[in-house]
Amino acid sequence: MKTPKRPVLPKGRALDDIDASSFAAACRNATKWFASPAVDQKARQLVERTCRFLLDNAESIEKDGTKASSKRWFNNAPYVRMDPDVDFALIDIRRMMLRQQACGFGLFHFLYELLEAELIPSGAEAHFDDATNLAAIMIHYNMVGWVAAKRPGHPLNFEALKPALLYALGNNSSKVRNNWGLPFSTCGLWKAERNGRAWGVGLGDMARLFHTYAFIPAVRTYDRVLLSETPSANRFAPADITACEFWPK
Repeated sequence: MKTPKRPVLPKGRALDDIDASSFAAACRNATKWFASPAVDQKARQLVERTCRFLLDNAESIEKDGTKASSKRWFNNAPYVRMDPDVDFALIDIRRMMLRQQACGFGLFHFLYELLEAELIPSGAEAHFDDATNLAAIMIHYNMVGWVAAKRPGHPLNFEALKPALLYALGNNSSKVRNNWGLPFSTCGLWKAERNGRAWGVGLGDMARLFHTYAFIPAVRTYDRVLLSETPSANRFAPADITACEFWPK
């Protein structure tokens, strides 16, 4: 069996020139690459490092991938409990921010780990901001929900993605396909497959690893902190790092 090649990503405006057949070939290669045992094994080692980064909460990460030891990615400082209604609102906001920041900072960390290990294309860091913005995170949650519900196929297509990515409905989908679909597919965040004349877009193998083995353990851990009687400002890293249990076998 022919060994798949590491995905390649055109830079800058060259993305606009990718035609449908070239996009299809890049997606097929990316799917095979991220499904290969060697890539999967290495990525699992890297996602453990991202999980530890999130659980330790000892530093943040800058846009160039450098660690910022002067601040934590999540502010879990203690707060004074007040009446139940006010307390509920505060906890609810903190839990919402926890999920956004765990996904944003955690995925940013994992992508840089993948880049340094040469598992994703050179130059992919130009798309890391897009991959961790709020729109991309909401799309990620949509894809996770589809997998969690054990539904077949993929939940989205490029036309359905347009409103979230601020493109007008009805126009040609090639800009979404090339500027979002290609970078995200070659980084393993999305998996794009032809479904008749349309493209189905779903959760990629690297995004799945991240959500299972980094995001879920971090959110479970800090949920317990936020809901405890004395929320702690100290680092909290339990020995039993458990993954998400709802994924299909």
